[in-house]
This record gives sequence, C-alpha cells and structure tokens, in this order.
Amino acid sequence: MSLSTKHVAKIEGDITLGGLFIVHERSDKYTCGGVRQNGIQALEMMLYTITKINNDSTLLPGIDLGAHLVDSCDSDARALEEAVDFIRGASTLGSEGQCVCSDGSVQDQVTISGVVGASSSVVSVQIANLLRLFRIPQISYWSTSPELSNKERFEYFLRTVPSDIYQAKAIIDLVEFFNWTYISVVYEDSNYGSNGFAEVEEEAKARDICIAISEKIPRDKKLATDADFDKIIMNLRKKRNAKAVVVFALEQDVKPLMQAAKRAKTAGEFVWIGSDGWSGNKDVVRDREEYVEGAIAFSPLYSIVHEFDEHFVKLTPSSNERNPWFEEYWEDIFQCRLPGNLESKFNAGMPLCNANFTLQEHGRYEQTSPKMQFVADAVLAFAHAFNDIQRKFCGEDYYGMCPLMKQMTGAQILENLKKVSFTGINKHDFEFQQNGDGPARYKIFNFLQVAPGDFRWSEVGKYENSHLYLNSDKIQFTISQPNYPDSICSQPCPRGHVKLIQEGDVCCWVCTECNKYQYLMNEFTCYDCPIGTLPNYARDGCIDSPEEYVTYDSSWGIGVLCFATAGVIVTSLVIVVFIKNNDTPIVKASGRELTYVLLVGIFLSYVISFVVVAKPSVATCAATKFGIGFCFTLCYAAMLTKTNRIARIFDRAKSSVKNTKYISPTSQLVICTCIMCVEFVVLGAWFAFQPPRTTYHHPVREKNELTCSGATDATYLIGLMYPFFLMVFCTVYAFKTRNCPEGFNEAKYIGFSMYTTCVIWLSFVPIYFVSSRNVALRVTTLSVSVGLCATVILCCIFAPKLYIILIRPDRNTRGCVMGSDGGTSIGIQTRRTFSEVVRHTIQTERLKSRTNSVMFESGSGKFCSISTSMEHVDSELSFKNLEKDTTKTNNFVDAATEPLTSSTTV
Repeated sequence: MSLSTKHVAKIEGDITLGGLFIVHERSDKYTCGGVRQNGIQALEMMLYTITKINNDSTLLPGIDLGAHLVDSCDSDARALEEAVDFIRGASTLGSEGQCVCSDGSVQDQVTISGVVGASSSVVSVQIANLLRLFRIPQISYWSTSPELSNKERFEYFLRTVPSDIYQAKAIIDLVEFFNWTYISVVYEDSNYGSNGFAEVEEEAKARDICIAISEKIPRDKKLATDADFDKIIMNLRKKRNAKAVVVFALEQDVKPLMQAAKRAKTAGEFVWIGSDGWSGNKDVVRDREEYVEGAIAFSPLYSIVHEFDEHFVKLTPSSNERNPWFEEYWEDIFQCRLPGNLESKFNAGMPLCNANFTLQEHGRYEQTSPKMQFVADAVLAFAHAFNDIQRKFCGEDYYGMCPLMKQMTGAQILENLKKVSFTGINKHDFEFQQNGDGPARYKIFNFLQVAPGDFRWSEVGKYENSHLYLNSDKIQFTISQPNYPDSICSQPCPRGHVKLIQEGDVCCWVCTECNKYQYLMNEFTCYDCPIGTLPNYARDGCIDSPEEYVTYDSSWGIGVLCFATAGVIVTSLVIVVFIKNNDTPIVKASGRELTYVLLVGIFLSYVISFVVVAKPSVATCAATKFGIGFCFTLCYAAMLTKTNRIARIFDRAKSSVKNTKYISPTSQLVICTCIMCVEFVVLGAWFAFQPPRTTYHHPVREKNELTCSGATDATYLIGLMYPFFLMVFCTVYAFKTRNCPEGFNEAKYIGFSMYTTCVIWLSFVPIYFVSSRNVALRVTTLSVSVGLCATVILCCIFAPKLYIILIRPDRNTRGCVMGSDGGTSIGIQTRRTFSEVVRHTIQTERLKSRTNSVMFESGSGKFCSISTSMEHVDSELSFKNLEKDTTKTNNFVDAATEPLTSSTTV
C-alpha cells in the first residue's frame, strides 16, 4: 500500500512530528472498530497546536512545524506497523529522498524528528522500543505505566503526564483518608494495568492495607466474554467486607465491567476507585449511572482548553480536509451518512446528512477527554526544544533553519527536551521531572447524583506535592446514603488484644485478649512483662509496678510506732529514776554501770523500730542491719557479764579462799565491751561481704515491694546469731546462779526474762519465714519481736527494783536489799550484819559440797536459808566445822559485797 492510499493526517512543514492516536476502537472482527470521539479530538488538538505555533512569530521564527499523524486502532500490532513510517530516513533531518512503492509509484520520504504518542501504555512500550533504536524522541500524552520511567530501557521516551507510581500513592492516600484497610483490585492484563496494580499493591502493603482479592481483565476481547466479567463481579461479592474496589484499567475495559455490575444489580454494594484510564469518562457511565454512583477517580491535573472548543465547533467535513477521519466522526455524531460517501459497516442504513449541520448549533460537541491539554503540552515541548536548538545553532536573531540545524540529531533534540520550561496553552507552567515524567498533579472526581436522575462527574479535590486535598463536604456515595461505607474486614482489636488471623485470609482476624500480665509485642503476639512490671495503659510495653513499702501512716506502721514510742518513754523514765536514785542500795546492788548499759540496749531496741519501718534506703538498710544485732548484743552482753560475775564468785568459794579476779565495775565494763566487739567483727564481715542496699521483692507478679536486701530471706539471722548465742549463755548462767542470795544478782529475774525471750524468738522465726510473701507483716514481726524482748527485760529485771524505789522506799536499805532483815538458820541469830550473811552463805556452800546434804531454799522474804533437815549430820558438828572456815571466807565476803562499797577496785 502506498502512502497515498493510507489514512494519514498531514501538515507540511520544515520539521515534521509524528503522531499516534486511537482514532478507532479496537475490534475483533475488523482491522479497526468504530470511530472514537476523544481520539478525534486529541488528533485535532495536535493539528490545532501546530497551527497555533506556526502562527506565532516569536516561537521558531521562519520555521514551520509539520505533522504526520496515524491511527493505532488501540492495537499495539497496528501501532507498530504504522510507526514504520516514522523511522524512514531517520538518520538525519537532511536525508529526505524518495521511496519506490510495491506498485511502482514514487513517494517523497518523510523524516520524523519526534513522535507525539501513544495514548495507551501498551502501545507506547512497543513504539518506544522501536524509536529508541533510531534515536527518535517520543513524548506520550497519556501513557502512565511506571515501566516507562526506566531510562535504561526507554531512554528516548518522555511524557507530559505523571507516572502511575504517583497515582498509586494518591489512591492509597484516598483509602487512608476513609480509614479503609481492606480493598479489592481489578486491573487489565496490560503493562498499564499490571504495573499499576503492582504499585498499588506495594504501596498498600507498606501502609498495612490488605488486598482482599485481585481480578485481572483479559486484554484481548476475544478472550474476555460477558461471563468473564460476571465472574469478576461474583468474586468481588464473595469479599463483602471489601467495599472499596480499585479499578486500574482503560475505559474500553471498564465499560463491560460496569455492564456486568449492572446485570448483577450491585447498586450501592461497591465503592469504585478509578485510575486515570477511565476517570471522568462519560462513555463508561452512560446507561450505568446507578451502578457507578459514588465512584471516585483520579485524573492528571488539567483544565478544559476553551479556545480549542471554539476552534473545534467551527469544523465541518468540507473545511477540515487535513483530517481524513473527520467525516467518520461527523457521521457518528449526527448518525447520518455524508453525501458522496460509500456505505460502510458503520453508516449502513443511516440517512443522508443535512448540509446545514454544525457542531455548535446542534450541541453535539463536548470536550470528552482531559487529554487535550497534555497533547498540546507534548507539541509545545517539541516546539520549545527546537526553538532552543535554533538559538544555539543559528544565533538569537536567525530566521529559518541554518545548515547546522538541519543536521541536528535525536540525541540533541532529547537533551533540549529535558530542559524545556514553558507556559502551556492554558497558562499553566510545565517542565519535565528528572526521569522525564510529567508533574505529579492529579484531579479527583466523584461521580454523584446531584438530583434524582441527574448524574455527573464533579471535581472534589486534588493531589499535588505528595499531599491529598479532598473536600469531604462535596463527596457523596449515593443520594440516599451520602456517607461512604466502611471497607474493613475486621474491626481493629481493642487495646490489649491480639489478632488471630483466619486461615486463608491474612486480612481478617479474630481478636483475643492478652492476660493482665502481658503486653503486645506486635499485633499478633502477647508477651509476658518481666516480674515486678505491669503492662502500660496502651498495652504496648511494660512499666514498673507501683513501689510498695511500709510507711509511718500505714496501719502496720502506726501499730509498731505506738508500741516503740511507749517503750522509749517508759525506758527513758526508768533511766531517769535510776539516775535520780543512783546512790541508793537497790541501784548499787544491781551494778550501776552494767545496769545503764542494759538500759541503753533496751532504749535502742525500741528506737530501732523507727528505722525498720522507715522507707528502705541504703542508710536505713545499713542502720537496720547493724542496729538489730547490736541492740541485742548490748543487752545480753550486760546480763551475761552480771551472771558470769556472780557465778565465778560462788564457784570460787567452793574450791578456794583466794579472791576472784576481774569482778570490779571497771573490769565488768571491759568484759562487756570485749563481748560486744565480737558482734562488731561479725557485722563488719557481713557488711564487707554483702553491703547494705535496697532491692525489689516480688511475692506475686504485680507486687513491687521496696525492701532491704536480706529482709526477705534468712540473711538477717547472721546479725542475730551471736546475740542468740549470748542469750543461751545468759540462760545457762541464770540457771546456775538461781540459788544465790538475791542481794548479789538478779539471777531469778534474768532467768525468767531469758526463758520468755526464748519463747518469743521461737515464735518469731517461723512467723518471719512464713510471712516472706508479705513484707509489711515481716517488718512488723521483726519490729514487734525486738520490742517485746526489750519489754520482757524491762519488766522482769527493772520492775521489782522500780517497785522498791517508787512504792516501797522503806525497803531500799542495805540490810533489806542484802536479805539481813529476817530468817533463821542453824545456830545463826535472826538479826545479822551484811558481812555475816555473806560469810554464812559461803560456809553453807562449802558444807553442801562436803556432805551433799545441804539444800538451799528460797522462802518469802528470806535469802538462801540452810535447811535444818540434815538427818545424818550433827548440827553442832556442822556448825563447828563452818566456824573453822570462817577465816577463809572473809576474802570472799569483801568481793561479794563490793557492789555496795566500791566501784573502782579491780
């Protein structure tokens, strides 16, 4: 076929641009289908823009642009065949020649410097691969596939529309605007659809939006029947919770899909989200308005070219001979056949057209596609690139094409195309992005019913600079239900719940609550909080449990402190009484120095309760650790020294008449101090091995009790082991000296206090260990036990003395204190001196050791009397034997009576 018989829209010029448009529909039965109105309009826009440029004296002065425009019929194979015309003579601009056709005719060879088109991404990919080989720049006005942004494959391809990468982001921004998390996707089986779906899927995944189902529309209509589209609708219905459906396809594929929705009566079931392939298209929604209602679609930001409307409505078949397809368009618009035209499959049976028909008067024209602006931008981009080349190669004021410009190459044209920046036909600014894409700007349309039966596409927002601007007051789902439905498979889980994914659908789940000790490591996993912590309010982490410890104002603390305060007051009063009566016989006989040491120990035993109950800190823990053992050591060291002194005196009397050593007050204090030093060594080693510190105790998971280290185990017993040892020795010595004259020691009372203390500690130890889960009870038990021990000592040892001092001061005499106020014994007179009592007692002890028949008895108001029942020993003989030993006992008398006479002799 020669060029003359091919349908080509042509404008002669110095520089020729090729153009590829979808003038006819794709057809399965014929080479091409019916004429497409938007294809005709796009082609006319290129012709109109070229004419406008050629009439502009400031742009390309002296140079006319030409055009060579062909029809792709929406077929990549047909487009590739037509594009062969573009590559003839493409080596240089000045290589025009002639072409001999198969019928022998000769035609001029057209050199194409650049190509505008194609509309479809599928076709653009095929054409770009071909043109790249011949270094012919190509600018598409509607191909948005992300694949075309790959400059390693499509180096000579540019476009005036943005890539679908940005459109996918805009679509997912819209989904997020409505808080939808569960959507479906329908896409056509083409580069445009597949790449668009891939971008939507990737963007959705990055934002935790689930795709319930994805359906593919076969690109070839021979393979796509009504049953296939009905199946797509049926599958979408299976995912009823996925109300939002993204449709990434061109208008010719969306029309049968919406027709299938109409057959299935899905009105109000789905929210269609349209890509720029069918956004704002009236053919898609015609006769299907009720089933498309509520759709939201994106289209590259454009505006209606009103001056083109004025031009187009004036066109007629007779005045527009440069467009060979305009007559078909005219017949399709007016549904008639032009006189002189042969009858075809598309105009068969139509009446003849009226010669007076005009597009303006009959209102048969409307700018049906937003492509018009982008077609003009593509042509203007070439014009400005050529204009820049003219200035560089020929000079600023050169008119026409200089010889150097005639030799320009495709690479030079491409380099200048990338740098162009101009004001478009609608006064908008334009320049290519870094990768050759158009600016990422979109309009957002809503197909709504403004009144019963009145449907229209309405602009409701835009997407620009990576931000979505949507007027929520303008958007509407249906006229009866303005608010859009939720598109969520499962509602978000409440706080503290995890998702259990349903088998076979990762986008749907059942919510299960974590237990009260767990937080959400992620939305699918509960994780235990560490011991002593609890989940925070948001259940996304753990926080320390509230600190718990015994306080002064708690019930436990108030009880302990009341008891300790009473003890401190009573002990202080006892000390005051003893100091005031320091020189009386009863105080002297008790051993004043050790008595005061004992009172200090009792006082500190009460005071330590204030420290034990205080908030644990390093200081209070150290004081508690040291104080408990020290207080007991102080008390028991004094009592042990006392009982040991008397025991040594009377044990010595049985075997020797020599004086007992180290029984003076000073010696007793030294001995007491030495005993306490052992505790200091134990405490020092304990402090060195385990320094005092605070720690947290967790008897149960939610408890976080602040305690001193060692307070929850048996560690505190280390400091009490030595006092326990002293207590046992005190008890032993008290038992050994139980029959000695009361005037010399408090053996009976010390013994009783030791027995009682043993009972207290035998009760304390089990309670202390059993209460390990209750620190408050443990602290209280420890404080009360220490206080009770001090109280027992105070009552048993000091109460009798206080009774004499305060109630019976008449008995606070030397004679009464030493038991010289009454009582009989063998041959000894009733009224005796103090020395006589001592001598008599020692002699009796010796007699007892010799005869093993003398028994001591403690009667009321008597001190150590010798029993008269000695059946086998003559009382007189015994008395004589005792008299012989009188001299030997004098030394012991002095030693035994020293508490009443001296406080300094060693």
